[in-house]
Amino acid sequence: MNTNAKLLRLGIRDDDTCFLCGQDQETLEHLFFACRYSREVLALVRARTGIKIPQTNIMGWRLSKRGTKEDKGVMNAVINACIYLIWQQINSCRIDECVLRPSKLVQQLIQDLKIRFFTLIKGNGDGGEYVRKIMAGDEGAS
Repeated sequence: MNTNAKLLRLGIRDDDTCFLCGQDQETLEHLFFACRYSREVLALVRARTGIKIPQTNIMGWRLSKRGTKEDKGVMNAVINACIYLIWQQINSCRIDECVLRPSKLVQQLIQDLKIRFFTLIKGNGDGGEYVRKIMAGDEGAS
């Protein structure tokens, strides 16, 4: 992934500051674990879904989660969607120089998950606790 820090080293950019928070060097570690924008997105996702996503070591957390295969699949889908949308937001900032509010990004994420989980629910019952919470509507959304 081409972060500003990497692009600076390659001579493509002249600044390595994070597009999302504008405060620190944009590295992968910063983007997904230290950036206040990303932390706010994850906090909103935690509040909206009930999934207790940690602030650090997401990969280790994903590998250690216990539960049904369905719950693990839902948790992985939520984490993957968070990572993808944060990275998409970075790329959008490079082009448009505009940052969506974290609450808007999470609304987009929830809508994407609802579409993804609709098929799961249609074929396999209610999808479990996390899917029910995501599909329940917009209560709890900011």
